[in-house]
Amino acid sequence: MADFENAFYPAAQAIVDGTNPYPEVDDPELAAGTEYVYPPLTAHVSVPFTAISVEAAGIVVMALLVGAVMGILWVLEVRDWRCYGLAFLWPP
Repeated sequence: MADFENAFYPAAQAIVDGTNPYPEVDDPELAAGTEYVYPPLTAHVSVPFTAISVEAAGIVVMALLVGAVMGILWVLEVRDWRCYGLAFLWPP
């Protein structure tokens, strides 16, 4: 959720406000690794989340990611519950 709350959500908010979501090349926060440096499509996909608070949006995104992991395993016909646990214990 840290990447979403610190990079994606502010970039989406910048798009809603009509400003550039990308930092300047000499921006000191760029070295901290919290600025938005991803492709534009991901910021545009994040725009609907700006309708709610950043904390609520972070929880919704986390729930979507958990559902995506479980859905992918289900579509691949993984039925052993230990594989689901392993997928969530695996370091990102």
